Amino acid sequence: MEAAWTRMRLTVQIATKLNRSHLVNGQVAYLLPCLSRSEEDLQASGPQTVTMEDSLSCIHGSLGKRAPASEHLLSELAIVAGVAKATLPSNPW
Repeated sequence: MEAAWTRMRLTVQIATKLNRSHLVNGQVAYLLPCLSRSEEDLQASGPQTVTMEDSLSCIHGSLGKRAPASEHLLSELAIVAGVAKATLPSNPW
C-alpha cells in the first residue's frame, strides 16, 4: 500500500493526533486536524456529535465534555461535509 500511496497525486488525511501513517504521503498532502472524541462541538443549533473509532475499527458517536484545543478545530463530520459542500453542485440530487 505504501508504494502505491506515495505515487498518488493528492492525499488528504483527517486526524486527532499524529501517527506513523502520516509519514506516508502522496505528491501533495494535506493533514487536517480535527476535534477529538473528548472535545465538545457546540454549534448554533446545539451540541453536535463527534466521531470516535474503537479498537475494533468501529465508528461511534461521542458528545465531548472538554473545551476544544483550538477555536479553529472542526469535527471530522464538519470537515467532510464542508469539502462536499464546496465541491459538489448546490443540489446534486
